[in-house]
Amino acid sequence: MKFLIVSLLLLTCQVHCENINVESLLKRDLQGALEIISSQEVRYCPDNTCELFKTPKYHADFISFVYLYLFHQSDYIYLDESFGASDKAFRLSAVEEPEIRYNNHYYCDEEKKHPVVS
Repeated sequence: MKFLIVSLLLLTCQVHCENINVESLLKRDLQGALEIISSQEVRYCPDNTCELFKTPKYHADFISFVYLYLFHQSDYIYLDESFGASDKAFRLSAVEEPEIRYNNHYYCDEEKKHPVVS
């Protein structure tokens, strides 16, 4: 099981308004694989492994962090592929991602980082 702890930097940043309900989008798109334990803990368990997201205290942007992490960083194949006739892969159905990313852009560096090529 992977454990991810949201940095304290996230917890001390200014809270901004969000136009969309990110929690309901995650529940809609990830259904039974997503378990929201509390406003400070979320589990994504598509198989016999899980990613656990925890924060020591409440922060309004926590669920957006989970959404963006799953969209951009998680390596679960279930996020890219559909496994049922009515299922649509999360990364294909997550059309709200640009708006969620924009609402949280102040956490990111403005300068793009590029890997060192040797």
